[in-house]
Amino acid sequence: MQHPYFAQLDDQHLTLLLVTLTVGAQDGAELFRFLPPDMATSLQEKATGLQQVPAEVRVPLMMRELEAAIERNGHRGLERLDPSWIVHGLKGESPRTVAAILLHLAPPQVRSVLRRLPPAVREQLPAKSELSRSAPALLR
Repeated sequence: MQHPYFAQLDDQHLTLLLVTLTVGAQDGAELFRFLPPDMATSLQEKATGLQQVPAEVRVPLMMRELEAAIERNGHRGLERLDPSWIVHGLKGESPRTVAAILLHLAPPQVRSVLRRLPPAVREQLPAKSELSRSAPALLR
C-alpha cells in the first residue's frame, strides 16, 4: 500500500521523484524544471518535504515506496541502477543510512556498491544483524 504522502503521484512520477532524490539528492531535483509546470511544482514540493525528514526515516521509506512501485509495474528496476550512481547518491550519508539502503539491493549489486565505497565508510558500516534488530523502529 502506498504511503499517504505519495498518494497524489502515479507510479511513474513517484519513481521519478524517488530515483532522482536517491541518485542525485537535492541537486537532482533541478531536473524537475524540465517537466510540465504543474508536475514540476508537485514533485519539487514532495522533494522539499522529504528532505526535511531525518535520513534514518526518509531512506527506508523511499526504498519501500520505490520497491512497491517497481513491484506494481512488474519491473526489476533497482538492479538496473548502475552501482556508481548509487555510490554517488550515497555520498555524505551516514554509514547507517548506507547500510539501510544496501539491505534493499540484490547481493551482486551490494558487492559492487561496497567495492566502490570509500574505505572509511565501509569500515563504519553496521552489521546486517544490527540493522535487522533496529529496522522496525526506523521504518515507522
